[in-house]
Amino acid sequence: MNSKTKLTRVSMVALAAASVLVIRPGFAHAATTAAQLQAEINQLQAQINALSTQQDAINAQVADNALAVKKLATATKATKNGWGMVSKGNVLPDFVSDDGSSSFKIIGRLQGDLTMRQVPGAVSKGQAAALNGKSTSIDESFRRVRLGVQGQFAKYWVYKFQYDFLGSAAAGITDAYFGYNRKFGNVGNEFLVGNQFVAFGQHTPSNYITFMEDRLDTSVFRPGRQLGISGRDYTKYWNAWYSLTNGRGAAGTGSGTLAVSGQIGFNLINTSHTVIHIGNSLLYNRFAGGTGTPGTAFKSAPDAHFYGANLIATPSLIDVVSNFVYSPSLVVKYGPASFRANYYMENTIDHSNKGKASDLTAAQATFSGWAVQGDYILTGETRPFDDASGAFLGIKPLHPITDGGWGAFQVAARLDSADLNDVHHGVQGGRETNVTFAINWFPTSYTRVDLDYIKVLKVVGGAYNGYDPSIVAARMQFVF
Repeated sequence: MNSKTKLTRVSMVALAAASVLVIRPGFAHAATTAAQLQAEINQLQAQINALSTQQDAINAQVADNALAVKKLATATKATKNGWGMVSKGNVLPDFVSDDGSSSFKIIGRLQGDLTMRQVPGAVSKGQAAALNGKSTSIDESFRRVRLGVQGQFAKYWVYKFQYDFLGSAAAGITDAYFGYNRKFGNVGNEFLVGNQFVAFGQHTPSNYITFMEDRLDTSVFRPGRQLGISGRDYTKYWNAWYSLTNGRGAAGTGSGTLAVSGQIGFNLINTSHTVIHIGNSLLYNRFAGGTGTPGTAFKSAPDAHFYGANLIATPSLIDVVSNFVYSPSLVVKYGPASFRANYYMENTIDHSNKGKASDLTAAQATFSGWAVQGDYILTGETRPFDDASGAFLGIKPLHPITDGGWGAFQVAARLDSADLNDVHHGVQGGRETNVTFAINWFPTSYTRVDLDYIKVLKVVGGAYNGYDPSIVAARMQFVF
């Protein structure tokens, strides 16, 4: 081996040795770094496991808390019986139980009237006493001063009690009843027990009627409130109302012992804009007394409660034991305009002459009445229509004065008549026909100002034969 080859081999060995010396520390360092990384990974994994354990514990605690809150809410709902106040846009709020199943509200009605009547020749016609001896007079008085409560309990039970302070003792009690009100499917149902209106004639509460007083035919033939039971069933397209009462406060002046009545109506069209409703009412009254005793009598003031005289009135109809009345009706609404027509036919029955070939007597007289009326709301409101009663409710101004508006204005006209003459049976109670014009202002939904002009056409027959008074009446109303 020559020296050159030997040198080269030595160089190669030396180079290899040097390479090993250089590379070995790198391997050592890499091995050390990998071990550290593995240790760090193991440490992070341990921390993740610990956090996962903590999260499981937190989730379990949240679930326990949610269950506890639910149990607490259920227990509170079952045991809490507090009451809160709920405003419905009226003067006084409703008081409602926490679970919403019971309610209570204070209600009231105040109506003050001013009436001016002009009676041509009243003194010379022999009725001075009945008309205060004046051809022209002005009277002011309260028409109604009522206070009461109404509401519901246990979701379906309803009650109402109201007292009119213009009455005295029991005579001041108006509505006083309790009942059950529930909807089964699409059919609403109500059953009442107590002092209430009988199921006859479309009844519109006095604070909702278009004119200050009801029509002649209604005041003559429709009974007032009576003690008894009533039921009502209704949908959007029909309603039925029926009652059995004690007959007290029967139409006329008779002392009733029993009244059976019913009303049915059909809504041919019933939308918020248009309504066409037809209906009919039937009433049977049984009067106290017997043969030879007064049965009943009929009378009415001329569409003004404080007029001071009943321009038409029958004498006491001796031997009348019962009577039967029916009343078909029509109601139409088209936007702000509405129309209503009614007819009444009354037949008195003299049971003492039944089956006898005797002459007809006054106790078998027949009377009638009718009315047509229309109104238009100048400010564009539409009167709400009540499906249950088939009658209109009150007007709610679109822009009440409480919101800076002018309220709602309504104009109306009515022609109504009642005939208490039955010449064939010898009764001359008088026939009266009235023309009435009204302007009504509704500043808010709970306040109202009325102005009525009533012209009585000449009365035919009776004590006031030939009378044709003119009446101007105004009313201020506050309802809560």
